[in-house]
Amino acid sequence: MPITNITNQQDFEQTLQNNKLVVADFYSTDCPPCANLAPIYEAVAEKYSDVKFIKIMRQENRELAQSYFVMSSPSILFFRGGQLLDNRLSGTINQNELEAAIQALRNNK
Repeated sequence: MPITNITNQQDFEQTLQNNKLVVADFYSTDCPPCANLAPIYEAVAEKYSDVKFIKIMRQENRELAQSYFVMSSPSILFFRGGQLLDNRLSGTINQNELEAAIQALRNNK
């Protein structure tokens, strides 16, 4: 399933409503950890067709980011049934960490 770029609050809320499992990457421009994460995020998104992967540029969606206490980039948040889960990843994120978090998201129904 391709990654969807979210550009506003309405699209974000609709995505949460229409998908049971959502992984949201809040990223910034000129952010080396974000650039490093991008190909990992894409590769992982291809492996998990039952999970919706989205990307949200933090600078262009400040209110949305702040509403979820996203203060740094990259930050990955996990949602199940439209509800934010406690687990989140931020900073330098490797593929093993991301896949472990997604497995936990999928297994804890």
